[in-house]
Amino acid sequence: MMRCSEHLTEISILLATNCGINTDNAIVLAASIGIDSSRISEKQNALKTWFDILEIADQNGAHVVERLIAKAKASYGNPQTHQKIDEFFSAYLKCITEPLQNPYPGGLQPFGINHKEYFFGREKEITTTLEELKHYGYVVIYGRSGGGKSSLLVAGVLKDIEDTYVLFKNSPIRPSHLTQQEIESITQSSEQRSSEEQYGRPLLFAFDQFEELYGSQVNTSIKQNMIEWLKKNIQVARTTQTIAIIICVRSDFIDELIEDSLWPKLPSMCICVLPLEGDALKKAIAAPASKQGVKVDAALLETIAKESEDQQGALPLVQEAMHQLWERVIKQDKRGVISLADYRAVTKSAGLATIISRYAEEVYYGEFDDKQKVIAMRSFIRMVEFTSGRKNVRRQQKLYDFYSCDFSKLEIEKVLNTLLKKRLITIDKEDESSINIINISHEILIGEWQQLRTWIEQYQNAEVQRREYHKEVIKWKMAVGLEKRTIELNKSLSGGIKKWTDEHGDNLGVSNDFQNFFRSSKKTSLENRLVQLLFITTLLSLFPLGLIIYQKYLLHVIYLSNYSIEFSGSKLLFEDLYDSDNHIELFIEPFKLDQFEVSNRQMCLYLRWKNVLSPWSSEISNYCNVEPGYPAVNVDLNEASSFCSFISGEIPNELQWEYAARGGKSIEERPYPIGKYFHPGENNVGTNAVTFVTSTVASTKDITAKEPYHMTGNVREWTISPALPYTDTFYLAPINRNSDSVSVILRGG
Repeated sequence: MMRCSEHLTEISILLATNCGINTDNAIVLAASIGIDSSRISEKQNALKTWFDILEIADQNGAHVVERLIAKAKASYGNPQTHQKIDEFFSAYLKCITEPLQNPYPGGLQPFGINHKEYFFGREKEITTTLEELKHYGYVVIYGRSGGGKSSLLVAGVLKDIEDTYVLFKNSPIRPSHLTQQEIESITQSSEQRSSEEQYGRPLLFAFDQFEELYGSQVNTSIKQNMIEWLKKNIQVARTTQTIAIIICVRSDFIDELIEDSLWPKLPSMCICVLPLEGDALKKAIAAPASKQGVKVDAALLETIAKESEDQQGALPLVQEAMHQLWERVIKQDKRGVISLADYRAVTKSAGLATIISRYAEEVYYGEFDDKQKVIAMRSFIRMVEFTSGRKNVRRQQKLYDFYSCDFSKLEIEKVLNTLLKKRLITIDKEDESSINIINISHEILIGEWQQLRTWIEQYQNAEVQRREYHKEVIKWKMAVGLEKRTIELNKSLSGGIKKWTDEHGDNLGVSNDFQNFFRSSKKTSLENRLVQLLFITTLLSLFPLGLIIYQKYLLHVIYLSNYSIEFSGSKLLFEDLYDSDNHIELFIEPFKLDQFEVSNRQMCLYLRWKNVLSPWSSEISNYCNVEPGYPAVNVDLNEASSFCSFISGEIPNELQWEYAARGGKSIEERPYPIGKYFHPGENNVGTNAVTFVTSTVASTKDITAKEPYHMTGNVREWTISPALPYTDTFYLAPINRNSDSVSVILRGG
C-alpha cells in the first residue's frame, strides 16, 4: 500500500464513476502526460485502472498526480465532482507533506525502543528466544559483530515483554556501565524475588554487549562479582522461575563464557543470530517503509540482498543506506517510492562497502580544520580496544580522558560534539554522576573506515605504551606518602614518559596527568638530592658561608616546586559602596603570584632550614609527615610573612589576590574566578580541602598555565590588606605591624 493511498482511492472512484472515464480513456490520458501504463491490462475495470495509474503517478511525484487530474477534469465530469476531486487532492498533498519518522536508525545505531515498531525480519529468532527463556529461564544470544544481536534483544525480544516478565531497571544492562552499587542492586533484587512465595511474573535481567565484561575498561572486582552472581542465579532461574536471564554476546567471546561456566549446556538455550538473507532480509528492508506507506522498489531489494551476501557485518551498512535514502527521497523529494536509481545516487554506484567509510570521510574532511582533525584522530584511537588475534573492538572512554595540554577543553568538546551530531560516536552519562561516557557508534566503523585503520597501524604501539604509562600515573595520583614518593623516584617510569612525550606527544597528545607527574617527579628527585646532601649542608650551615650556600640552595629548590605567574599593571574601576553613582579608580602595579598555594613540602623545607639544629621538632613534623602536595594549613600571619621574606617575596594585598583569581581579567569579563557563572560542584565549596585539594582551579574552563590554581573552594589564604572599609584610602593600605587591633582579610576557601 502506498503512502496516503486512501485519498487517491477516493479520487479513483470519482474519476471512474462520477466522471465515467473508462479504462481505455484513462490509459490515453496517462500516456498524454508521459505516464507509462503498459503494465496495466485493458481488460481490468475502470476503478482498478485509475488506482494503478495514480499509483504510478505518485511514484513520480505529486506534481505528476496534479497534471493527470487536471487533464481528466478538462475533458470529463462536472463542477461538483471537480470540487470533490480537489478536496481529496488537497488532503493528499497535506498527507504527503507531513513529516514522517525515519524508520531506519541512523549513525549505525541498532534498533532501539524508539524504532521497535519498525523492526522486522527476526520473527523466528524472537519466538525461539522467548520459548527457550520461558522453559529454561536462561538463554544466550550470540553472533558476529554487526549481525543484529542488540536490535534483536532490544527491539525484538524485549519489545512487548511486560505481560510475561518484569524487566529489571536499566535493562538492557551494559557491563561497561556497571558499578559496584549497580551489582548490589542486582543482587538485592534477585534475592528478594527468589524469597517471595507469590512472585507473579519472573524478574528479567537482560545484558547487552556482554563481551565488554572481558575488556580492560571493566574493574576486576566488578567483573568477578558479576560472574559469581550469574553462576548462582542461572541455576536459580532454571529451578525456581522467579527470575530470568538473557545474555547477548559476540560469538568470538564464547570461550570466555565457557571458561567461566556461563555457557549453557543445552544447545537450545543458545540462540545464534545469523546474517539476514533472502526473504527475511528483504522484509527487514521493505517492511519499515511499507508501514508508513512508502514502497521500496523490488530491483533495489534484489540488489541490496546480492551485495550483502559476501559482506561481513553488512546489516548496519544496509540500515545506514536505507536511513540516508529515506532522508533524501522521502524527506527531501517527497516521493513515495525508494528506487534502485536512488540507491545508486546515494552510494555513487559503489555499493554497501563504501557507505560507512565515505560517510566518516565526509565528516572528517568536511567538518574539521587541521587542528580539529588532530583532535578527532586522537579521539578515535582512544576509543579502539586493541585485541590480539581478534578484530579490534570499541573502547569506552570518559570525557576527561580526551583532554590534553595542547588543546583547550572547549576545542576538544567541540570536536566531540560534532562527531556526536554526525552519529560517529555516542555519549552517555554514568549512573548517578555527571561524567560523560564516549564510544564509537558501531564496531563496523573500526573495520570499514580505511582512515581509521591507517591510524591504528601507524600509532597502535605508541597508544598501547601510552595506556600502560597512564595506568601507572593513575596509581601515582591515588597514592599518598611514601608510596607516592617511591613512584615519583622511579626513573624508568619518569624517563619513559619523557621519551614517549618527546616522540609521540605531538601526535597522540600529552595529558595534564602526564605533565603533572613529570613535574612532581622532577621536584621529588631534587628534594631527594637535598636529603642526601642534608648532612653536608647542615655542617656547612655552622659557618656563615655554609648558611648562605644552604639558604640559596634551599631557595632554588622551593622555587622549582612552584611557578610564578606574571600580571601586568592595570587600571581598575570599583563601585563605591557608599555612593553608587561614584566609582573608585585604582591602579595595580605589575606583580607576580605563585601558581599554587604554599605546599606542605615547601613549608617542611623552610622550617628545616629555620630550625636546622632541631630538624625533627613537632612543629616541623606537622608539615613533613603529611601529604607533601597538599596546601600548608594552620600557618599564622607572622609565620606566613617570614616564609615570604625567606624567598624574597611578600604576601599579596587583597586587590592583587582578586585580580589574580580572575586570571588578570576585569570584573565585567569574569565575575567569578571560574567564569561568568557560579558552579559549586566545580569548586569544592563546602568540602574538605585536605581531601580534595587538586580539583579546583582558578578557571575550570580552558585552564592554561597562565592562571593560578586553587583560588576558590580550597583553603583560605592571607592577604596583607587590613579588614577596613573599602575606600581608595584603605583598600591598598598596609597593616600596622605593631598594632594587634587591626585584622587582615582572608580570601579563598
